[in-house]
Formats: sequence, C-alpha cells, structure tokens
Amino acid sequence: MNEQVRKICELLKSTREEVRCAAALVLGELCDGDDGVVRTLGETLANGESAHLKGYVLEALEKIGSPSCLPFVLPLLQSGGEHREQAIRVVAGMGSGVVRTLASVRKGATGAERRAINQVLARVRGTQATKLLLDSLKEDEPALVQEMLLDIRQELRNASQEERTTFAEHVIRFVDTADARKDVEAKAAAVRILGYLEDPRFVPLLLRLSGPSRDPVLRRAALAALRNVPRPARGAEAMVKALLRYLGEKDFQGIVRPALDVLYPMPCSPGMLPALEELAKSRQPQVRRYALAKLGEIDSRRSAEVLLRHMDDSEPAVRDLAAESLGKLAAAGGVVLQRLMREVNPERAWVMARILKPCASRLSLEQVVHLGDRVVRLLDSENRLYEPLLFLMRQASEKETRAALMRRGLRKKRSRRFEDAARTFRLLERQGLFDAEVRYELAIALLKLLPRSVGSAARAQDPALELLLGLVPQGFPLFDHLRKEALLRPDELYYVGTHFLEQGNTVRALGAQILHLVMRKTPRSAISREARAKLGGQGMR
Repeated sequence: MNEQVRKICELLKSTREEVRCAAALVLGELCDGDDGVVRTLGETLANGESAHLKGYVLEALEKIGSPSCLPFVLPLLQSGGEHREQAIRVVAGMGSGVVRTLASVRKGATGAERRAINQVLARVRGTQATKLLLDSLKEDEPALVQEMLLDIRQELRNASQEERTTFAEHVIRFVDTADARKDVEAKAAAVRILGYLEDPRFVPLLLRLSGPSRDPVLRRAALAALRNVPRPARGAEAMVKALLRYLGEKDFQGIVRPALDVLYPMPCSPGMLPALEELAKSRQPQVRRYALAKLGEIDSRRSAEVLLRHMDDSEPAVRDLAAESLGKLAAAGGVVLQRLMREVNPERAWVMARILKPCASRLSLEQVVHLGDRVVRLLDSENRLYEPLLFLMRQASEKETRAALMRRGLRKKRSRRFEDAARTFRLLERQGLFDAEVRYELAIALLKLLPRSVGSAARAQDPALELLLGLVPQGFPLFDHLRKEALLRPDELYYVGTHFLEQGNTVRALGAQILHLVMRKTPRSAISREARAKLGGQGMR
C-alpha cells in the first residue's frame, strides 16, 4: 500500500460521513486487490456504520473483486436488509474462484445464507458453481429448493446462449446420475430447470419423463417444464397425441391440468378427431371444453357433427362453446342447416342461425329455396320458429327471401286472408325489402282490412292511403295497378279517388282518373253518381 492510498484509507475513520463515502469511492477506483485496502474496507463494513456508507464500501469491494473480502461480505448474505443484493453481486463478481470457499461456508450456513449462496452460484454459472448448485437440490429443504429454482430461472434469462448451453449439459448429466435417480424430488427440480432453458430439443426427454410409468412427482415436473419449452418444429403431432392420453387420467391437478396448459396453444390435426370426440364426453368440464375448442380448429363434417351433438348438453357453458366452435367451421354449413330445419327449440334455432350467418352466402340456391319453403310453412302454422330461419335466409339471398314472402303474401291476398297477407308484407318491410310493389300490395291488404271513413281528417290517418300516396313520387304506375285490381270494389276505389282528389295538384288528376274508373265500372250505381257529384264539386268532369 503506497502512502497516497494509506492516507485515503485513513479518511475512512473521519467523523464526517461524506468524507468516508468519498474515500470508499476513490479506493474502489484506485485499488486492484491490495489486501490491506480490502481489510480496511471490510472492517469499515463490519463496524455497523451507516447504510449509506455501507453502500459505498460494497460498491468499492465489487470493483476490486478480491476474495479476501469474503469474511466481511458473507455475513451480509444472511441478512434480509437492503445490502443483501449488493453483497451477492460482490461475491458473484469474483467468478469461479470463489466457489470452493462458498462450498465450505455453505456446510454450516443458515437457510437464508444458503439461499444467498445459491443466488451467487446461479449468477457465477461456471462448471463448479453449477455442480455445487445442482448438488444442493439433494441437500436443501423443499422451500429452499423452490426459492433456488426461482433464482436460477431469473439468472438464466440474463445468461448468454453459450452459458445456457453449458448449464443445460450439466443439468442433463445430473438427471442421469445415480443420486438423482434415488432422489426423485431432486431429479424433479432439475427437470423443471430444463424448462427454464426454453430449448425445444428437450421435448423428447421431457415427454419420456412425463410418461405414465414414471413417478408422479417427476411427471408433474416434466409437464411443468413442457409449458415453458417452445413447441418443436418437428414431432409436434406426436407430442399432442402423447399428451392427449393424459387427459383421461384421474390426477387432475398434477397431470391433467398441466397437460392442458401445454396442449392449448398446439394445433390438432384431423387424425386426432377420434381422441377429441371421446374427450368431449369427459366428466372433467375443463377437458370437455378443451376438446370442443379444438374440434373447432378441425374443419370437417365429422367435427361439425360432434359439436352439434353437444348443442343439446345440459351445461350452458358446453352448449355455448360448441356453438362458438361450430361458427369457425366452413364445413359446418350443411350439417347445421339440416339440424336447423328440424329444430323445435326457438333458442337453439337462433343459435344455429347465427352460427350459419358467416357462411350464409355460400348456401346453394336449392338450400335457400328449401329454407324459404320451411319459413312459409312455419308462418302458415303461426310458429315463431320462422324468425331465425327468415333471419338466415335474408343473409343468404335477399332476392329469394323477397320472392318467397311475396308469393305467400299474394297467395293469402287471393284467398282473401288479408290480415295474413298484410302480416307477410310487413315482414318484407322489416327485412328491408320494402320496394314499391310490396308497398302497393300492403296498401291493398290494409285497404281491405281497415274501416273507411268519408271524413278528410280520418282519411288523413289511414295507413293504406298514406302508402298509396307515397308511391306517386316514385313513378309507380298506380292507376294501371288499381284498374287491374280485381279485389277492389267500386266503393273502395271511390274512397281512394276521393282522397287523392282532395290532396292538391300533384295527385288531383290521378284522383279524377280513379273516380272516372268507378263511373265506368258501375255507370248506373249510387256510387257512380257520388263520384260524378264529387268531380263536379271540384270543377272536374
């Protein structure tokens, strides 16, 4: 120690804390391992000085990196104070040269000290450090092992690829040792570490260790490790098939749940359909839900048929999931449509109609026509089941929906069932298919249904007249239609003509035309005389 350094060491005894902190800071920058300096810093650390000063001293010791500071730093590993992490960095910074000392200290250390030593070993990561760390899996109590695993996981995140590879080699060798085979808990802990390495090359080994012939403790550890390992580019299907077999086991928490965690992100191929079909019958709700979700990823008619059967399940969550999965399958269209056509439960019919909505445009013309026939039959029997079918038909083809309802409305009109006809034309209105022709037919049906009043105020509230008036600005050939309308009696034509005649210039002439039509149809009748008088009163002949 030269004179300058000695004087700086003397400053560590100053009564002013800021001077002592500055001295520690300078010593950390100047000294490269002088035992005298390290001893002086260590004694300062051990004298119970302020926390602020301890931080500067530890920072200096970390920069110096001399093993001679260990006797002063190791006591801090036991404490749970603010300097524990800093003390770990000081010791770990010495590298593999400190491992032998730590191994010696570890034998009589407390639990807190052992955990700190484990943290140091995980950070050092050399061959000797890793060996000592893995050996502690057999020696430490379970709680300490769990803490060590967390520390290892954290340290591996910061390790280089080369360090991770070396660490993995040590773990693999440890798993195969006779000691590990005798101590299943230690072996299981090492297997969990393999998962932290996140290397898909370990998948075959982890699958073997998770097999039914293995100890349950080891199996659970292997499945936990598989959760963290990226899925392999090759062999993924074999991995899924192996894990699917675990879903039928009785140990839900230890085997089934972790297997599900591994399986969920992995795709299922069509070859797994039989297994999923069986799993969909499982007594475990989580297994059933997994199977139904995965069936929604296999686009086939068989998947759709299996899912459709679960639409009748007593559990609402199962029904909902089956419906959700069905909605993802392009192949479900024909299967679900067939079921919808037979469905008698309105709630399920609506679910199936919504499932089919995304693929409605792909329904064939024959299917749409068949759907329309079913809608009409349900309407005829006044069965509300027509609503979901009509919803679907509207999505499939507006043209065919309009045609089917129009045919029904006209049929009801011809058979003088005007109320039913009006209801059908109103359906077209609600479906957004309310063109001029539908407006006209609805007006005629309402005209036949509703009572008529000669008073102008009452006529102004008549929906039939309002609909007919609305057709005029559209250029609809209203007069030609009224002239050919076989169902309208002269008094009904008179009612329309009178109302139009009184509306003003835009439709006045049309009203006169209609009244002249009344006079031609029944020239000697009382209604004809009334029409002539009405025209005369308006100055028209």
